[in-house]
Amino acid sequence: MALHAHCIVHPDDIKFMLGTAWKADKTETITLDGLRSGAIAIDTANQPIHYEEEAVGRAIHEFLMESNRSRDELFLQSKFTFPSHQRDSVPYKVEGRTVEMWVDDSFDQSLSHLKTNWLDSYILHGLISKDDSTISEDDLKAFNAMVALRHRGKTRYIGVSNINADQLRDLISKGDAVPNFVQNRFLAVGKNWDIDVRDVCNKYNIVYQAFSIVNGNKELLHSKPIVRYASHSGVSPGSLFSKFASLSHSIVLNGSPNHLSETIRYLEKEEMDFPYEYILSLGIGNRESVSIQFQNFVDRPFQLYWLNDANERVDNGIIKEGHKEFILNTKHAHRFEFVDENDEIVVDFQVNQNQGLHQIIELHANPEGISLKPLLQFHHEEL
Repeated sequence: MALHAHCIVHPDDIKFMLGTAWKADKTETITLDGLRSGAIAIDTANQPIHYEEEAVGRAIHEFLMESNRSRDELFLQSKFTFPSHQRDSVPYKVEGRTVEMWVDDSFDQSLSHLKTNWLDSYILHGLISKDDSTISEDDLKAFNAMVALRHRGKTRYIGVSNINADQLRDLISKGDAVPNFVQNRFLAVGKNWDIDVRDVCNKYNIVYQAFSIVNGNKELLHSKPIVRYASHSGVSPGSLFSKFASLSHSIVLNGSPNHLSETIRYLEKEEMDFPYEYILSLGIGNRESVSIQFQNFVDRPFQLYWLNDANERVDNGIIKEGHKEFILNTKHAHRFEFVDENDEIVVDFQVNQNQGLHQIIELHANPEGISLKPLLQFHHEEL
């Protein structure tokens, strides 16, 4: 019997999904607190090394009893994890069973753990393909087994996690259906906010679930511009980045108990002055060029050297006094030195692509010597 007709929570209704990984003996408490704080969607997995799915089920049961709400008002998502990703804690029988049987057995265990007759969503929890451009035969078998579960009315939606753009295209071309969800790390540095995968999702109307928003972007969250923007909005930097993910047409998947209520409320809040373009500019692929415009406000010229991997100087030209249009095209983490006419290093620096693809840096004299002043392209000058 198809059960989806009785379910009232649609993916469009979900801005925040509570993650339950890595909570150990605090799983039940954190899940219950999340539900009480307003979360209506829960993500878990039948993977004992990282999840306590039974504890999630107990928290859901307690919440429904105390709130007098029905199962239909929640969105429950679990995941199938291959034996090779389970270490020594595979919860279902492996020997003598097919991949399809693994999926069915793990699914039934999740139903039991969560005390429900159906799931709203079931996710393939990472691929086992060794090829970055394709999925494996077993990946395809597992996904198609999930398609069959959806056809039988056991789950409303299906999806896949930890997948790149080429693999996602391969899955779409070979699978019995297009996934409803993709669940991936939402990282700025090196992944450019996972734009390649999100572009595929947009093309095929796949809903993107963003995780590792806080833990995966810690360096940026502690940067002065983000701290100032967050303070201006009256929220934590983590909530600010979660809002950015939501405005990027993603479901925010977050399991951190810190600022949980704040994040849920902030995602629902209309904010006209949000620094979306600035945060977007922090997303840069590892191989993208960074353009820096130097402006020399010191009354003498400086020689600019790039330090290669052998720590050898490579001449990058002279920045003359008063020169305001010295353009340098470089890469993230490249190191440079400014040297005066006496071959003395007056200042050195390392390129940080987190400041954006286009940067302006001023050279100034001060009592301590020469300093570099980066000009960040804020959208809100009052900050």
